[in-house]
Amino acid sequence: MNYIKENKSLISKLIVNHIAMSIFGLLMAIVTRFLASRNGGNMILYYIVGALAILMYAVVLYVNLWEKGASDKIKVDGGRMKLNLLNGLIVSLFANIPTIIFGIFATINCYVESNITGYLAALSPLYNGMYTIFTDAKGLALGTYFPPIFIFLCVPALIISLVSYILGVKGYKCLFPEPKKNQDEKLQ
Repeated sequence: MNYIKENKSLISKLIVNHIAMSIFGLLMAIVTRFLASRNGGNMILYYIVGALAILMYAVVLYVNLWEKGASDKIKVDGGRMKLNLLNGLIVSLFANIPTIIFGIFATINCYVESNITGYLAALSPLYNGMYTIFTDAKGLALGTYFPPIFIFLCVPALIISLVSYILGVKGYKCLFPEPKKNQDEKLQ
């Protein structure tokens, strides 16, 4: 419980960013589906925009967790904190609890229909709008063929969070280390 208190700001930020990216993904999916229907069913733009929505979400996650890792590096170097490379994964896991819960209800609803699971199952594609190309019936429709996909929608976020936190703790920027400065550049 103490861990959640210490990281509640970042967890809240990740949830708000998730909702914002979901709205962005849903809006882009609606617009590109409309354009595809007007363009004879050509879904290429739909897939491109869907991939870009996922990529933008990945960048937002990367930046937030990299910053957390970089700030924790300062605490570790100062001896105020013990290094735990799984911090990014744990924070992301707490932030993805709604995705997991909605995914469980969406999966249950595919096999056992009821009002409660139906309402909560309807929230899963809305809450994960950036993944619309995977869950939409006109897209790849993985949710139709493999209902537990809604539970596994949090896996990319967890992996990105883990990697970006580790890169932040190690001091790497944009997947590459900072170039080392020679003595002449340090003096200037």
